[in-house]
Amino acid sequence: MEPSCDLEIDVNGKEVFLVDKKILSSFSGKLGKLLSKAAAAAVTRPLRVIFHDLPGGAEAFELLARFCYSHGEVALVTPANACTLHCVAHFMGMAELSSPSSPSLISQTEKTLQGIPFWSWPEILGALKQCQEFLPAATSAGVLGKLLDSLAGRIASPLSAASPSDDSSPESSGFRFSCDTGCSASTKNSGSHHRLWWFEDLSCLNPSAMEKAAAAMVSRKMDHAAISRFLFYYLRVRVSAADATPPEKRKAMDAVVGLLFSLDRCSVTCKGLFGILHICSCLNPSKLCRIRLEKMIASHLDQATLDNLLVPSPLVFFLAGCVSPPRLRRVGDLMDLYLAEVAPDSSLKAEKFASIATVLPDAARVNSDGVYRAVDIFLEVHAAALSEEQRARICGAVDCGKLSPASSRHLAGNSRFPARAAVRPSQRRYPAEDLAGRRRSGGGEREQVVLYARKLEVSEEETEKLRVHLRGMQWRVAELEKLCRRLQGQMRKMTATGGRSRTLPRLCS
Repeated sequence: MEPSCDLEIDVNGKEVFLVDKKILSSFSGKLGKLLSKAAAAAVTRPLRVIFHDLPGGAEAFELLARFCYSHGEVALVTPANACTLHCVAHFMGMAELSSPSSPSLISQTEKTLQGIPFWSWPEILGALKQCQEFLPAATSAGVLGKLLDSLAGRIASPLSAASPSDDSSPESSGFRFSCDTGCSASTKNSGSHHRLWWFEDLSCLNPSAMEKAAAAMVSRKMDHAAISRFLFYYLRVRVSAADATPPEKRKAMDAVVGLLFSLDRCSVTCKGLFGILHICSCLNPSKLCRIRLEKMIASHLDQATLDNLLVPSPLVFFLAGCVSPPRLRRVGDLMDLYLAEVAPDSSLKAEKFASIATVLPDAARVNSDGVYRAVDIFLEVHAAALSEEQRARICGAVDCGKLSPASSRHLAGNSRFPARAAVRPSQRRYPAEDLAGRRRSGGGEREQVVLYARKLEVSEEETEKLRVHLRGMQWRVAELEKLCRRLQGQMRKMTATGGRSRTLPRLCS
């Protein structure tokens, strides 16, 4: 009997097939259930079934229909289509009607999939490219896990002979922003050249498939430095693609940053992170992506250079966790250089400059010459636009007790600084000088009493100096009171949170 065309099947809204409902329903449990419901409802009009998100689309459904029409006698399954056919067979419920006595597409595809460990690299990569279009179906059918396990095994094997020519290595493709600046010797030496051939091959995967492939590499205990180098390369390729849309670029960035965040700190390079930051200035990444990038940059900030910081970006950095004193001092030196670089910018607001200058704790600066130089430059450029309160806050970033003698002399005669700030260097030196003078005099308590009992003949110039010194002491007392109140507030917060260690503040806002 000739097969009829009594059923229309719309595949993903792209193509319509006219098929014999009895033939297909005899192999597809899903289709059989749909048709039985229509028969129970006594539907008389022509039947039409619409499938959304059918794995493999029209091409896969055509192969499935050929299998059904030939009653399983046509050999269709090859490594090129085994994964797609296996997924579409599961989607159509063909496993429900399979039996040892009847031909089964599921059993044929499973037999082919058992040979995945022996497939060639192009066959594995081609199958993975197909599966990335229907990842949920490939995952539930168990196909994706087998492919990724074999893929990671090939990459991790030092004896793999699937390496293409050296031209596909990222080292020869103009990619430079992360691979040559490591935080340890392991970053430079790991991921040797026999592991670089797969960079270009995997860069064609979409972000979702790439995430799963990278996770499989991590589960295989692959070197994190090699994985991070691939992630930097992947992001560079995806962002620079001419046909990539902004949402696709953002999705790639979110995926790469999330994976880098899960790797060891020393496997991720400082230069590479600032390369991502540069890309971020052109995109609008998710909030989670920004937070993760900020935390990673914070952990590498002591390795950054001034050029790294001079990147226009809406992001802020965080100095999080317990930072060791040597690293914190390197960050302090870097921030002083940064402040001196941006201070001449006439569009820089006083509030932002002050927040950057005062964000670091006192332990970050052994010497205040750098921040004093930056503040002096800022005051010179912005003096006319600053209020007295703004000027005082900016000058408060300079700890005059840490200034060198040369800077202290310069500050004493610096008219751009308020008078109370100009006398701060002498406030800590006078007691020491008095003590040294008394020791040199060799006198005791009696001699001091006689000294102070004399009539003081003080010149007008010395009187003015004493008056300025007194004003400076009063200002210093007021500053210490403010600091005391601030410390008391912080102690109350720490007590309220159970005494946990306090993270350092934001670098800038």
